[in-house]
Amino acid sequence: MESLTKLNCPCLREKAVKAMYKGMNLMTIPLSRWGLSHVEIHDDADILDIGCGGGRNIQRLLRAAPKGHVTGIDPSETAVSMSFALNREAIADGRCDVYEGTADILPFGDNRFDLVMASETMYFWKNPDECVREILRVLKPGGIFLAVNSKGGTCPLDDIYEKIIPGMKIFHQEELEELFLNAGFRDLDTDYKLGALALTAVKPMTKLDAVRKRLLLKEPASYGKIAIMAGILALIGVAIAAGSKKKE
Repeated sequence: MESLTKLNCPCLREKAVKAMYKGMNLMTIPLSRWGLSHVEIHDDADILDIGCGGGRNIQRLLRAAPKGHVTGIDPSETAVSMSFALNREAIADGRCDVYEGTADILPFGDNRFDLVMASETMYFWKNPDECVREILRVLKPGGIFLAVNSKGGTCPLDDIYEKIIPGMKIFHQEELEELFLNAGFRDLDTDYKLGALALTAVKPMTKLDAVRKRLLLKEPASYGKIAIMAGILALIGVAIAAGSKKKE
């Protein structure tokens, strides 16, 4: 009885959960690096890590986007606490935020993120359709979603996990592609390595979105070119106006 009481102790359960997240931080290093090799991350990217776990991927993403911002979200209070502790300096600098929450109700505005990543977490989404629609909503037009799963549905043993782990769902390539295409994603690309799956999907960009993106020039040199062009056009306009007056 005493041993059972110890196992049911909240402090022991929390220690066990923390140990699990620490182990996942170490074991998923090769998987995360391989998954991230499928996307190009700009220095100033705004990134969302869904199911951030112990916070190690947040740390990687912060290094990949030194001028950007990374947000983590996880349904586990323990995971949020660990992610916060691991990325404390970035949070203090205003480059990182961590929230408790789920993928089907993302507490963010529309068209915010350049990249949304979900590593080893899709298995436990209770409402996959709603989760994917929410991801599409918070992504900027042209933004990318990256899913990384160590169990890609190609190994016969993958189906066993669904039977021994409550609530777990292994997604096969056809299921994932149908899920994202139905939500409105395009340009899907799937890659496999040693049974693991990496899927990228793009939020479509309308012609108006493309024009807006071209106008949002961030480099000073670009603004300088615009100023020069505006000056030249102004001079041309003055010359035309002067010529018209002479004719009169």
